[in-house]
Amino acid sequence: HYDAQMSDVFFRDLDLPQPDVSLGVGSGSHAGQTAALLTALEGTLVTPDPATRPSLVIVYGDVNSTLAAALVCSKVGIPFAHVEAGLRSFDMTMPEEVNRRVTDILSDLLYVTSPEALDNLARGYLAGYLVGKNVDAAHAETPVAGGGRLVEADCSLRPARGRQLQAVSIVSRSPAHPAVCRSRAGG
Repeated sequence: HYDAQMSDVFFRDLDLPQPDVSLGVGSGSHAGQTAALLTALEGTLVTPDPATRPSLVIVYGDVNSTLAAALVCSKVGIPFAHVEAGLRSFDMTMPEEVNRRVTDILSDLLYVTSPEALDNLARGYLAGYLVGKNVDAAHAETPVAGGGRLVEADCSLRPARGRQLQAVSIVSRSPAHPAVCRSRAGG
């Protein structure tokens, strides 16, 4: 969905800032889109200066950009959190189900919306934090290192591996149009 009614409307109606970076990946086959996302995300997240790399990447849902972020972060050693983890259809013919399972396995932190999702994770020997529905707290702010702030879900973010957060949140403007939003100091 690339029209304003399926993407830009959410930024406008929720009074969210525009992303700092657009990956510019459009529609295509699952493999083609995921490959383009892998390349674009790696180029965005892996910077020459390690001090500018995020200490945590947060993603939502089960779209191809979620899977791509999980793969990139796993391969380059950036801690990764998945919000809406543990959701299952148990139908492996659905691309979203494949994305959910792989993303959960690769995540450092799993935030779940229901007790059933916790049970699903436990069946795969994974543990998560029950945080409830994230839609209700779209404007909750979490302070991050350097005096910045991050508009995020209603979960309390715990520093991964004892690091301070310099958060980067991967958000999807639509299921196939990801964007990267960086937190800035003071704003």
